[in-house]
Amino acid sequence: MTRFDPELNAHTDLLRLNILLTVRRIHVATLRSIAEAWGRDREATSFELGQFAARADGHADDVDSAAYDLFANLGLENPADVTSLTPAEGARLLAELEAALAPVGSLGLEDRPLRFVPGQQDRRAA
Repeated sequence: MTRFDPELNAHTDLLRLNILLTVRRIHVATLRSIAEAWGRDREATSFELGQFAARADGHADDVDSAAYDLFANLGLENPADVTSLTPAEGARLLAELEAALAPVGSLGLEDRPLRFVPGQQDRRAA
């Protein structure tokens, strides 16, 4: 049996209709970058966060653009939506995805579009 990792995991929702993927490493890297900017210049960081907040309640493309501007204006590296996995992590995540797919796939809904939880951005290419 594999160990559950709250930072990186795949599982089904309560109704077993969707697979939920958690990758917290990207969020931690983003927060760390913003905290470092805050340490260098609190006033500029506060201003840029305010600009981001003013645009963050719009369309997903607006939010992505606002996030890009936030990082660019603070001189930060824009964190990628990619994280590296060790072979052991990859194997564990694959096993979790396969286990989560079993009940979802048995419903015959393989071709339906992906669903996103509230607040999650759709990052699929247009």
